[in-house]
Amino acid sequence: MDDTIRYAGVQDIPQLKELWHLCFGDEQPYIDFYYQQGFALNQTLVLQAGQTLACMLTLMPCQIKAGAQTFLLQYVYAVATHPSMRGKGFSTRLLEFAQKEATAAGVDYLFLTPASQSLFGYYGKRGYQTFFDKRVGKLSASDVVQSQTLLPKPLPPAQFYKVRTRFLQTLGPYLDWGEAGTLYRAKELLQTGAQILTFSDFSLQGLCACYNIEKTAYIKELLCAPGYEGACVKAVLAHLGCQEAVVFTHVGSTWRPGDFETKPYAMLCAAAKQTLPDMQVYMNLCLD
Repeated sequence: MDDTIRYAGVQDIPQLKELWHLCFGDEQPYIDFYYQQGFALNQTLVLQAGQTLACMLTLMPCQIKAGAQTFLLQYVYAVATHPSMRGKGFSTRLLEFAQKEATAAGVDYLFLTPASQSLFGYYGKRGYQTFFDKRVGKLSASDVVQSQTLLPKPLPPAQFYKVRTRFLQTLGPYLDWGEAGTLYRAKELLQTGAQILTFSDFSLQGLCACYNIEKTAYIKELLCAPGYEGACVKAVLAHLGCQEAVVFTHVGSTWRPGDFETKPYAMLCAAAKQTLPDMQVYMNLCLD
């Protein structure tokens, strides 16, 4: 059976949607949303075996901004192999092809977020190295010291990039999805039931992406002025009517370092550049 690697075309969308459902189990409204809002034919690679789309992955552009330095990246997203085609090395071939394409195009690095801890080893054998970490901690309402009272309000997706960048620029090197990419991620958060909130007293003091499952709030990203972390968490708990919060923060954050666990989050693979950057980079809000 002959197989070929190529970029996706309009004719592939039905099979891509089917493959997505088989591999990730998402409901049709979300799959339709992705292929209407986030899908780009010239960014999606497929491996076709005979008449079957056996494997796919999408490459999303972004950058690491580090002062005057900029590194070009592609985010490797939605790597999936048809259940009947697994064990044939198709995803490895597609990853290798993506790396060659990125190198030829002058992209500095590829990166991805493994869906489970076991996949760090899988991607490690394919040239990826753990580079981004995150801190994760669980807090009850009584754990959070609140010295300020903040007012939360929804942030429209169109304003997300500007407000988020304002906070990111204070953190040192950071991953930037660009305005279009950040707008998509804002819409994706809302599509999946999350909320994007800003917090203010007399001025804007914080931003977060959050959602809740029953009485637990999940704060996927928290960016705020120094000293306002507790007030932001307290405001989220009150806003969502929750008693505890699971908070994800930058590994370089000094807020509650003793209570939060550092975990590997994402991996980087060299493309046009052969060595990884020697810096600590803020990275969050991935489609993980």
